[in-house]
Amino acid sequence: MCSRRLASALARAHACAHGGSWRNSLVFHSLDRVTSSYIHILPPLLAFCLRWYPPEGLVFPAALPFRYAMSAALAFYLSWQAAYLFYTEVIHPPAPACDTSIRVLTSSKKGKAPPHCYTGITRTTYVSARALGIMAKGERFDAETWKTKMIFVTVQLLYTFATLLLAYGLSNSYKCHVAYLLSILACCTWNGGSYYIEVFSKAYRKQFDGDAETRRRLQVELMINGNLPDEPAPKHDPSAIESIGGSEGDATLEPPLIADRGSEGGAADKLKGE
Repeated sequence: MCSRRLASALARAHACAHGGSWRNSLVFHSLDRVTSSYIHILPPLLAFCLRWYPPEGLVFPAALPFRYAMSAALAFYLSWQAAYLFYTEVIHPPAPACDTSIRVLTSSKKGKAPPHCYTGITRTTYVSARALGIMAKGERFDAETWKTKMIFVTVQLLYTFATLLLAYGLSNSYKCHVAYLLSILACCTWNGGSYYIEVFSKAYRKQFDGDAETRRRLQVELMINGNLPDEPAPKHDPSAIESIGGSEGDATLEPPLIADRGSEGGAADKLKGE
């Protein structure tokens, strides 16, 4: 019975602390992000089913004793946090290319200074740390330093305590519990959609930037050589280059594309007029 009460409190608080504020997102081509979303959404879904649709023979507590729920859940959380840090920092440190929660949270936007380079709870954390004198002006979070790690461990502890208060209320209201789960799923979906729009829109715009650069390069080649880069350049007599500027004598020396238009002006003037 005690273990069920403890699991219920932790599972409900788990998604609130990670599903939205920790920026879990349904990015289906990223195994790391999908796995993170799955492991954070599954516990509260299980707790919901056990609380409101218990299987036959399972007696689930109708109410949680407040003092026991908070103290036991926080004690278990601190034990888990210590074990997690020991595993990820000593036994099996993550590879540099691996997306961990601390690396995703501390990622910043290029070209912007703190705190504007951060969003969500990371920005709030930075502003608070800056006000307390923990972070220097202009200093960024570094996911590889213990300073940044301990800042987010502390923030997560405070956030867990706040969400445990929410979990205590959810266990007594079916409608609130459903609304809560739907909001977490909607938040993960929104984060995933925002990721796709931001990343793929940049990639889509980049290809047009490349096309514009190609057109500029072709225009330069046309003005200099009188032909496109993929065509063999005709050999011109250096002494006859002046005829390209508007001489009526030797029409064969004009660039093919310009001669076809029948203009009598200089080649550079014709291109400029276009």
